[in-house]
Amino acid sequence: MTLGKCKDCDKVGPVTSHGVCPACEETRAESFRTVKDYFRRNAGTPAAKVSEETGVGIELILEWVAEGRLTAASGLAPAEAAVGHAAQERMASLRQQFAQSTPSAPASAPAPTTSHTGMHRRSF
Repeated sequence: MTLGKCKDCDKVGPVTSHGVCPACEETRAESFRTVKDYFRRNAGTPAAKVSEETGVGIELILEWVAEGRLTAASGLAPAEAAVGHAAQERMASLRQQFAQSTPSAPASAPAPTTSHTGMHRRSF
């Protein structure tokens, strides 16, 4: 163990190789067992649904997928979980950007300032 700041509880002290304190490491181990048991009973469930059902954060589940601790053998299709979550995050981001870039009330179109009789015939 090294000295550092726990990325789960923000306490400064000894941290494991995962960057968490021993107390949080035990909590993570419990959560991992819960998620793995859920996948065994409900193979093929998307990671977002597992997160909702077990109360374990989606970020932590995806971290375990990235580490190879959760795989298709444990009931999770890793690519499906990661792609599905990334797509949801991307859509949320796009919705937020769109909401910020569009005016709240549509502006009325300005009245034309000059009269044109056609593309090539202009009245001067």
